[in-house]
Amino acid sequence: MRWGRTTTMPRVSVILPARNEQFLPNTIDDLCKNARGDIEIIAVLDGYWPERISDDPRVHYIHFTEPRGMRPALNAGVEIARGEFVMKLDAHCMVSEGFDVVLAGTCQENWVCIPTRLRLDAENWCIKDDGRDPINYAFIDARNDELNGREWIEKNAVRDLDAIRVDDLIAAQGSCYFMPKAHWQRLGLLDVEHYGTFRKDPQEVIFKTWTSGGRCVRVKDAWYAHLHKGKKWGRGYYMSRRVYEKGDEYVKRWWTDSAWDERQTIPLREIVTRFLPMPTWDDHPWALELQQQEGNVEQPTISICIPVMNRLADLRQIMPHLIVAANASPPVEICVVDYGSTDGLRAFVESVQASDMANVSYRHYDADYYRMAHARNLSVKASSGEYVLISSADIVITAEYLDAIRAEIAKGAAWTQTTDRFVGCMCIQRSEFEATGGFDERFEFYGKEDRDLLARLQRRGARSATVPSAGLSLIYTPWEKKLANYAPGMGRLEMHRRSLALYEENCAAGVLVANEGKEWGAWN
Repeated sequence: MRWGRTTTMPRVSVILPARNEQFLPNTIDDLCKNARGDIEIIAVLDGYWPERISDDPRVHYIHFTEPRGMRPALNAGVEIARGEFVMKLDAHCMVSEGFDVVLAGTCQENWVCIPTRLRLDAENWCIKDDGRDPINYAFIDARNDELNGREWIEKNAVRDLDAIRVDDLIAAQGSCYFMPKAHWQRLGLLDVEHYGTFRKDPQEVIFKTWTSGGRCVRVKDAWYAHLHKGKKWGRGYYMSRRVYEKGDEYVKRWWTDSAWDERQTIPLREIVTRFLPMPTWDDHPWALELQQQEGNVEQPTISICIPVMNRLADLRQIMPHLIVAANASPPVEICVVDYGSTDGLRAFVESVQASDMANVSYRHYDADYYRMAHARNLSVKASSGEYVLISSADIVITAEYLDAIRAEIAKGAAWTQTTDRFVGCMCIQRSEFEATGGFDERFEFYGKEDRDLLARLQRRGARSATVPSAGLSLIYTPWEKKLANYAPGMGRLEMHRRSLALYEENCAAGVLVANEGKEWGAWN
């Protein structure tokens, strides 16, 4: 064993299992160059010596005289790691600047975090730009029983998903993963006795994490570029078929939840079905039974929450569409909060209620001017549904959109978001909304109150999903009309400036709960 000279206690320990790796020095140099926090690098030399040894004090080496295999090498590195977090990385990768800070700042106590995977041009030591999309999503291939992960090409091409900076994973390549060392130890990673010395470490890591109540996520604000060796570079050493077969055989036991011990508290089937639909799963019994169950399950009520102040003309346009959608995807409550309107809004809503065409509720609040976050909180407080869909007077919602939300709720999503210009259109389980403290009521103006809530939801870590914006549309409303009811003397630019300042303040502080110590959504 060779230790560097540093005495600083690292926060992140990067473990590099390496056997005949010609790009190990490059990988070590890249890690040293791009780390922005306290790290240590532990290179486990599995039966060989590299051409060059780093003299950086953060780099340590473990040398095995005879090869032991990837799993024992990785375990040896983790055993002596001093960091709060451990990161497994293949010894032929480059990383993004500040990768360690981003991952440590995102990871929670029972999470596994995996940065976006890019492709490496090792000869020029740069990202390989071949026109293919970054790899953020993978699926489990149901065509065989070895639970192999496959690159989800179609989903990786969906640019709307780029807005979700932390997203759930059920499969990934095993070239990089990051977690608290305590999580590694709790899960008993890596199991050499049953899986052998080499195969199926991503399946073990991901399945043990999910089925013990944890979460595996892709973190898109960090990346690593990985060299696919293929025929050009080769593995660099011989591996018998017997080594493959041991892991391939044992991983099959996950189908019957017999691959682990009492630490597994959730069936793998329950986890996998959260990610459906996936390619190759249409005819699988788990998928077919899920479809049958969803057809028999009572649907939760979704409350479409619309706070309004002097927007009668807009509400008249969208209401017929909302009624159609509500009746096509029941049960739905359309909840209108009249925030001090003087344009006849009450009479219009009462006429809709009298028609009995849909479940429409109404409540009035006396206000001198429009306070965005408070008005939105009131609309949630006035509603009764198990899920609240945050909307406004100029958004047309269709049954297609509601059905897409219900599909994600059935898979276990606590909240959904929509991309593009509909970022503020979120459907949130009421208990989750209340746990966040609602909208931060310092946002009295038009701006980033929705992004602030979204950021808090993401930091809290509840399961989420993205719903396509195809089921939504906007009616045209001039800006002067939209902003006419806010506090006098505040133009659009001033609103943006103040809103951005509050948003950045909350993000910098890592706020999880807004309006602490205050009664939010209060009525007069």
